[in-house]
Amino acid sequence: MNEIKEHMIEMARRRYDKISPCSFKATLDECFTVNDECILFWFNTEDNSTHCVSFDLAVSA
Repeated sequence: MNEIKEHMIEMARRRYDKISPCSFKATLDECFTVNDECILFWFNTEDNSTHCVSFDLAVSA
């Protein structure tokens, strides 16, 4: 799971350059949600807007 999280963080950084934890989270690692067969990564960009990257766990199995 950690490799998937690292991949998702890297995807977000490539797309948005500077990202930071959303809401009151202290680290990017706290910004993940698992919902059924999907993992979601929530983060803020430099303009303080929230974005989400998803990864389908069923496809990677």
